[in-house]
Amino acid sequence: MILSKKYNEIMDHVRLSDAARTRILEQVEKTEVRHSTFQWRQWGAIAACLAIALIGIFAWNAQNKPVPDKNPVLTGPVSPEETASLDELSEAVGFPVEDVASICSADAEVQYTNLFDEMAEITVQDGGQKIVFRKAQGSDDISGDYNAYDVTQETTLAGVPCTLKGDGATVTLILWEKDGCSYALRLEPALAEAEASALCTQILNLQ
Repeated sequence: MILSKKYNEIMDHVRLSDAARTRILEQVEKTEVRHSTFQWRQWGAIAACLAIALIGIFAWNAQNKPVPDKNPVLTGPVSPEETASLDELSEAVGFPVEDVASICSADAEVQYTNLFDEMAEITVQDGGQKIVFRKAQGSDDISGDYNAYDVTQETTLAGVPCTLKGDGATVTLILWEKDGCSYALRLEPALAEAEASALCTQILNLQ
């Protein structure tokens, strides 16, 4: 202890009886204990204040945390939505959609899909041939097909500039724009260029 050390240094030059020396040491130790206890009480009070402040902050944050709306309002479908007919599809997307199924056989399977109230998609399964037709307002590529094709060529069908993509011998994808709308026609399996062009021309004549 610091005080005991100082006391011993002083006592080296002072002669006291054993009883006097004992009384003085006892007083020194009591003084040190009181000093130490006071310091601990100070630190304890500071820690208590900090704990109260932190609890208050956490409580305030909990009370003011935004509560999720249990009944959110959705402005449109969050996923592709199948419609019952071509008319319903046109109404859902807000523009007229060509009747692609009319150029296929009577027993072809047809599916009308509203894509997020922005794009119309018609899928036709006619025997072993499947065609996927898309239409949307604007000039973007709406095909959703980002494959790197061996051959991309520009041509004109029914007076409309079109882009044909395939392997050179067959065509898988045809893109075009007309009257402020973008179109995409995907063919599965791919068709020979003459067949693909003839099919696209039939669709173009519907517009």
